[in-house]
Amino acid sequence: MKKVTIWGLKHTRHSHRFIHKGFYENFVKLGFETNWVEDKPTNQELESDIYFVSGVAADYIKFKKKSIYILHNVKLSDQNIDEIQRNNINHINLQVYTNDSKGEEIDNKNTLFDPDTNTIFQPWGTPLNPSEWSEYSPKNKSRIEWWVGAVWNNSLNQGNVSAIAQYKTLLWKKNILFIKRGGSRFRVEGISDFRNAKLIRNSRIGATIVGSWQRDNNYIPCRLFKNISFGIPPTSNMSMPKSFTNTSGFIKDLEQLIDFSLHESEASRQERFNSARQILKTFTYSKNITRILNVLEGK
Repeated sequence: MKKVTIWGLKHTRHSHRFIHKGFYENFVKLGFETNWVEDKPTNQELESDIYFVSGVAADYIKFKKKSIYILHNVKLSDQNIDEIQRNNINHINLQVYTNDSKGEEIDNKNTLFDPDTNTIFQPWGTPLNPSEWSEYSPKNKSRIEWWVGAVWNNSLNQGNVSAIAQYKTLLWKKNILFIKRGGSRFRVEGISDFRNAKLIRNSRIGATIVGSWQRDNNYIPCRLFKNISFGIPPTSNMSMPKSFTNTSGFIKDLEQLIDFSLHESEASRQERFNSARQILKTFTYSKNITRILNVLEGK
């Protein structure tokens, strides 16, 4: 199996586009002939060994008997289900890790496979491989806390708007300015990983701030993993991921989190970073792809 198609969102501004981009780039790094196309009926006749498909752009996906499908949040129609079952089409469901995840552990406590639902649960991780990671960034006296990405909410109140507002206010009391970059609806590409890393490395803390839904459900944002790959130790108000071993830096109360970060010793900070960096090796997009393919191969 050498030919891969990433289906949809190639030229569309959407949060899932960054996931597609990460999978596209890492299939290429792994040596696959990889194509990225739009969700259009004109692309249905393209031939591919593997398709990566997300439910936010799957109106025109066509299931083919000899292909393999990696499906993230794809709500299949009765016709699609009948087609998959009738032709015995090889596919696997992909879900991000939360409290609802179940199954057998693969590689770490935050990646599971449930054979009953044919689902792999895993965080997205960082799109950067170890050779692309930045060196450790020591503490600094910056008066800016950069935030790269969205400040958002939805009808289910799953976003981070309230937490970010509180974080911003608490930082200001310490004479630290919170500045947001990225998250534009007009720039499809967004901020590059190089620019992202530069901003975060020049942040006073470089924290991963989550809303209450994310924390209560143990959702692990990409930001946590990306910041570690940028050279920053994990600092967050989220619940500590089960695969991590150093509990320091995961503090629910935002005021306590800021005080911890500002007064933490350099030695403690670097120890946390070194611990997290080792764990990060199992949370890359390339590792995610390898896990998926290994499961598919073993079915």
